[in-house]
Amino acid sequence: MDHDELLERGRAAFAAGDFNLALAHANSLVQGGSNSPEALVLLVNAATRTGALEAAMAGLERLLARFPENVQFRRMYSTALNNRGARRRDEPDAARQDYEHALALWPQNTQAAYNLGRSEHAAGRMEAGLRALRQAHASAPDDEGIAAALSDCELDAARQLAENGDVSAARAAYAHAAARGGRGTRAPSLRACIGERLALPGVPDSLEELVRRRQEYAEGLERLVDEFHSARLEACAPGLNQLVWSNFLLAYQGGDDRALQDRYGDWVCGAANLLGGGALPPAVRPSGRRVGFLSSFFRRSTVGAYFSNWIGALTRAGFETVVFQLGPLHDDGTAAMAAQARNMVRLDGALEDSARVVRDAGLDLLIFPELGMDARVFALAALRLAPVQAMAWGHPVTSGLPTVDAYLGCAAMEPPGADADYREHFLGLPGLGTAYALPAEPTAATREQLGLPAGRLYLVPQAAFKIHPDNDAVYAAIAAGDPTATLVFFDNERPGMTRRLRARLERALSAAGAAPERQLMVLPLCGRERYLAINRACDLMLDTLHWSGGNTTLDALAVGLPVLTVPGRFMRGRQSAAMLARLGLTESLVVEDAAALASRAIALAGDPAECARLRATIAERRKTLSSGDEALQALVAAVEGLLARN
Repeated sequence: MDHDELLERGRAAFAAGDFNLALAHANSLVQGGSNSPEALVLLVNAATRTGALEAAMAGLERLLARFPENVQFRRMYSTALNNRGARRRDEPDAARQDYEHALALWPQNTQAAYNLGRSEHAAGRMEAGLRALRQAHASAPDDEGIAAALSDCELDAARQLAENGDVSAARAAYAHAAARGGRGTRAPSLRACIGERLALPGVPDSLEELVRRRQEYAEGLERLVDEFHSARLEACAPGLNQLVWSNFLLAYQGGDDRALQDRYGDWVCGAANLLGGGALPPAVRPSGRRVGFLSSFFRRSTVGAYFSNWIGALTRAGFETVVFQLGPLHDDGTAAMAAQARNMVRLDGALEDSARVVRDAGLDLLIFPELGMDARVFALAALRLAPVQAMAWGHPVTSGLPTVDAYLGCAAMEPPGADADYREHFLGLPGLGTAYALPAEPTAATREQLGLPAGRLYLVPQAAFKIHPDNDAVYAAIAAGDPTATLVFFDNERPGMTRRLRARLERALSAAGAAPERQLMVLPLCGRERYLAINRACDLMLDTLHWSGGNTTLDALAVGLPVLTVPGRFMRGRQSAAMLARLGLTESLVVEDAAALASRAIALAGDPAECARLRATIAERRKTLSSGDEALQALVAAVEGLLARN
């Protein structure tokens, strides 16, 4: 069959709707050596109709090779590249290359610009994401999906600027996003307005900057409340996503947050009731005692490790327990926690839908293990979803919300007069407040295998945002006083924070006459087994001032590493001290101030016999840290009391 006859049969099959036959004829033509435009066009059209994307792209490549300036072919190939990129969900780098190639061929390919922008945003490349999404928005200014994606990227880019320390640029970026959205008129531009007023640095450059930014925060909060009064809020687009904001970083500044949290809590509760999608349907009360837990951390996380046993304790005590896991993250820990409850509900839709699901569950009591870490949960907690609502110390600072009635805390970690630190009614639990499962011993590893140097290793395993500038003098004094010292830190998930912290620490060590290039080590993030092995290989863990270790201290003690601490003014700086008291090691490892922390650290690290004695004592007594029967019994009694109040 000659070329023309085969081409005619292919065209007839295509016209009759038999696209598979048309594709077969087109393939025969091309494989037979035909490079005619007619055969290639037939191949592209038939392959497109049958979903044979690679075949269509091969045909388009050959057409473009012959007609490189043909606008129609360039657009068709650009569209095909975008479609292939969208299919490469598990190959983000390859998908990005397809989107970039698509835009190079046809810059007006709105869908490719949108997909590229979302891909770059998801990868944390905010500037590239913004460029692409702004390109898409310029092409399709009325597309709500593109506008929403651009808003999300703008907000995350602003947040990243703040976390990396450029608060002024972050507030300007928030202000730009707020203005583009009509300052609340279109969602989520109200959230941008909040960021414009309340953004804080993830790692302050100095104590002076911390004080200045805190004052700016207080002033910004008043401006926010004044601008968005009830009448003004009624003009804002409805939606709880407008209020997805958390004052997470405020708590790491070492100050008294009670008044600021109360002020923000009153405002956000009023805003949530106005913007939360209207009145929630009446709850249907159950016949029994129904207790819910709501979090996004019911998985392998610090919150999960602390509070999963609460679920089982209440279930065994006869409560009808319901766990609400706010997605999208879940893992095998989620399944284990679900097994301890009577029911688990995944919440993956809009926040208004999640609020209705929780409200319709007819709970008698709703417990939030943390308020402040996941801003979506904070927005939900600003609504009244159950007759009684309580929080725990997953983020140990008052929520400031009038909708949260009780704070279930750890009495041993609190200072005298702790009631005044919480807007919620404080209920202290004994011991560590929970039954904590200590990790298994890691596989033995030498310092050389772990990439650690010789000399004395002082471990500081906290996230960069926990390391208050007041700690810098402690590290400098240790490095200057112990020439063999290496201060061991870990990298942060956000590299900008690590860079900023490292620069601050290098200045402090240099000013003290130490050698930061030799005495400062920042290790990459690693798996849990290696992390525990690094703990065991160090000489001492230095607790951070103002915000002590929690899970990090328990991990260190689990492998026998001595932890040296100074009790802070608030619970968040007293967790390690309570753990050490439970081990009977207050006299050895709890000191009164920062100066004593440095001098005691040098003396202890330089006394191998004393370190060995402490390690032996910790190993002998550490099981007391996981004995939580008394705490769980007290939890049951506290819940009974809360329900009796209803």
